[in-house]
Amino acid sequence: MELYTAEQKLLDELVKTTDKEHQAVLKRQITRLNKVMEKVEEKN
Repeated sequence: MELYTAEQKLLDELVKTTDKEHQAVLKRQITRLNKVMEKVEEKN
């Protein structure tokens, strides 16, 4: 469940920021997090 909370925090921050570079960084982090979550779900 902690991974989903982390993703939600990143999404919230993404919505708040208007800085394009910061948005790009957050999107990459979300993508990485989603890949990790997929691997975790596959193991279960």
